[in-house]
Amino acid sequence: MWLRDFHIDALRLDAIHAIKDYSSNPLVSELADAVAAYNTATNSRKYLIAETDLNDTRVIKTKIEGGYGVDAQWCDEFHHSLRVATGQDRTGYYSDFDGVADFATSYKNAYVYTGQYSEERHRNFGTSTQGIPSDKFVVFSQNHDQIGNRVFGERTAQLLSVAQLKLAAMAVLTSPYIPLIFMGEEWAASTPFQYFVDHSDRALLKAIEEGRKREFSFAGNVQLPIAHDLNTFENSKLVWQEQTEGIHAAMLRFYKFLIQLRKSHPVFKNNNRDDIAVINDEDTQVIIVERLYEAHRLTIVLNFSADIATVLLRDIDATSRIILDTSAENYISQDIQFSEEITTTFTIRPNSAILISNHHVHP
Repeated sequence: MWLRDFHIDALRLDAIHAIKDYSSNPLVSELADAVAAYNTATNSRKYLIAETDLNDTRVIKTKIEGGYGVDAQWCDEFHHSLRVATGQDRTGYYSDFDGVADFATSYKNAYVYTGQYSEERHRNFGTSTQGIPSDKFVVFSQNHDQIGNRVFGERTAQLLSVAQLKLAAMAVLTSPYIPLIFMGEEWAASTPFQYFVDHSDRALLKAIEEGRKREFSFAGNVQLPIAHDLNTFENSKLVWQEQTEGIHAAMLRFYKFLIQLRKSHPVFKNNNRDDIAVINDEDTQVIIVERLYEAHRLTIVLNFSADIATVLLRDIDATSRIILDTSAENYISQDIQFSEEITTTFTIRPNSAILISNHHVHP
């Protein structure tokens, strides 16, 4: 019905790790069969995307490989490690991630945990992603869960500096995975996204309110937004005119540039992670990514520290130029100059990123 009558392109299956189905053809696998059959019958292409925290590639492997045949999965560990890398709290399940080093791992491999011990889970956890195509993973710096499940529903724009927002956007949109942009993220929306519901069952509403009080008891005696209060819903609406104003307009232009870059730069034709080198310098908190396609090369330098870092690059040819510097005044201007020659050693400003390319792309 969703695909046929409502013309939905893709369905996200929520928290499939909570579905306890041990039959020979589990529900999720059966759903994948149904979508595949629909696609064949209608000559269309609809998708299933699963949310799962099991790091089990069986979900996204093909039926021939013994998997469920789901098209892609949420990659929460990309978000979790990126969040810690940008200096946010390491509470709850975030305590399993050490920041920059783990984010470098996720950038290269999607999963961070591929069988090692998890302190939060108290067990060994995860499987290898070797051989799994990059387009099987959806990555993001924020989503409805990570915002709506905060006490006051603060977006990343309320938690990070503008410099850090641009750095996070660069990390997501230059990755080899499918990027997800949460509504309003692209212009650093100022409104929160709070948890709201509209149930007619009063007992259920009371249970939700009491459950959220227990969940956020660590916050002390604070007044939580009431989930079924109309004001909670109204407060969460986007203010669309923001995108034409000040920093919001600047951020929107920045996202547009990154999306255009992803569409136009030749290296993004090759998302084979075997052709992507990721180097992590734990001392400087800098990650250097090398992406190649035929004769084209894109170097991505991400500085997650609050200090200026010195970066050493090898094998950068004389035709390469800095095509984007998130800390420069004209980082999103329509006339970015390609005049600066790349040397082997240079500095990068705090919480910033640069792109170096031998293929000169204009925004």
